[in-house]
Amino acid sequence: WCAGEGLGVWGMGPGAVKTTELVPLALGKGETSVVMLADNLGRLSEGSMMGEAKGVFGEVWEASVIKCGVPKLETETPMEPLKYRTPIMGLQVGDTTDARRLVWKFQHKRKTPVFVCIDVPRDDGSLAPGLVLLNGAPISVLTPGSSLRLRLEGEKLKATSTLELAIAGDMEHASKALKGAVTLFAGEACVGEKGDWGFAKWEPPTGNAWETLKKGATRKGDAPMWWKASFEVPEECGPLCFDTEGLSKGQVFINGHNLGRYFTETSTHKSVGPQTKLTIPESWIKEGVMNEAVVFDEHGFVPWGCRVVSAG
Repeated sequence: WCAGEGLGVWGMGPGAVKTTELVPLALGKGETSVVMLADNLGRLSEGSMMGEAKGVFGEVWEASVIKCGVPKLETETPMEPLKYRTPIMGLQVGDTTDARRLVWKFQHKRKTPVFVCIDVPRDDGSLAPGLVLLNGAPISVLTPGSSLRLRLEGEKLKATSTLELAIAGDMEHASKALKGAVTLFAGEACVGEKGDWGFAKWEPPTGNAWETLKKGATRKGDAPMWWKASFEVPEECGPLCFDTEGLSKGQVFINGHNLGRYFTETSTHKSVGPQTKLTIPESWIKEGVMNEAVVFDEHGFVPWGCRVVSAG
């Protein structure tokens, strides 16, 4: 969000702007506030690239696309990826990369960083693990289905630098899938260099911060919003579910317990699912008294359609 206006979702998945596209940010004269909500979803659960950074780390940069043309297949000395990093799933000691590498050449004469986005397709039988090289030296591991976000410091670049992909498979067959995998961005200016960044903990409002919403009321905009409601259940009601119908993406809390995440619709009301109901543990429910449901919705959808229903 910039100056209170939503700019969109940047990342991966339904409704998101791809991370290989720039987010438009129009900054006028005077002071401007930029707000980002960092989601902690989407970590890899297997493979060689676990432990990747999430959220906002480092500065935010104004950037421009570097046009580096169509990559070429060039022959170089094969390398052993396991001498750079171990383990790499799918490789054994002694495995080497193909002598052919896919090479991009680019120029960046400033001392600002260059940002590299590499989205490797899922393994279709032609892809294999390998290495990413800058000017002939390995800088990262490359695995099928991985998404890499690399920062190249300006002082480490040459007048004309090369970025290479080398895999431990047949590069000639894999080159078609990898040609469109790389996007380069030149850092133009550090947006926050002359500003101050603040961190606000993600937590629900307290005390008098809640406002009553009139029945049937709607709201404009797509800013995140917290909602709270009370409900009562009869004795021996059996298993219950929280139905997230009409919401977008967020989390639900029942009586202070984190019930779970949901992704029901995108910001443009495109259905996602398939799960729209979250099962409520029976031990969390208080019979004969009021229970509390708290919802955090990333796009501020009004929860008029939400219900606590029987799980039967």
